[in-house]
Amino acid sequence: MRNRQNPLARTPLVAAWCGIQNAVRRGIASCQRHADGRALPLWPSLSRRLFACGLLACGWSLRAQAQPSAPGLAALGLPTDGIQIELDPLSDTGNAIPLGLRITAPAGLRITGFEIVAPDNPVPRVLQLRLSTPVPEYRFATRIRLNGSQAVWVLARFSDGSRHAASAATVVTSSACFDGT
Repeated sequence: MRNRQNPLARTPLVAAWCGIQNAVRRGIASCQRHADGRALPLWPSLSRRLFACGLLACGWSLRAQAQPSAPGLAALGLPTDGIQIELDPLSDTGNAIPLGLRITAPAGLRITGFEIVAPDNPVPRVLQLRLSTPVPEYRFATRIRLNGSQAVWVLARFSDGSRHAASAATVVTSSACFDGT
């Protein structure tokens, strides 16, 4: 039995473009055809393709959100208490800088998540973590990649929706983000 689907229609963006292009050209024809060459109805296949294209566009628009910057984070004026950052003040290379943090929630609150932001990196948001179970204290250690000397920010979110932020500066002698990552 012949495959009735256009092989390009397997990817949603190409399928959507194919459906739109053919709808404009033929009015009611689509990329898909019966085995005998008759065109399948346009609406079911085109609506699926347009829906897939819309989902892709939504994903792209979510990525285009504003990225945090150092002056923007400092201007928030968030409280700094309860966040301790361990970051070497001097690092030879920005490839793998050890970072440790300890977040303690204010009395009566719990930690629901936190973010690590390096504003001078090509992609400033290094990590965004949501905790499945809110806790009163959280310790975390990792290694991060930095584009150069900068202040690394930690933003903690608590169970009442409030946020605290703290930063620690480091000097990097050799940048790690030559390729834009």
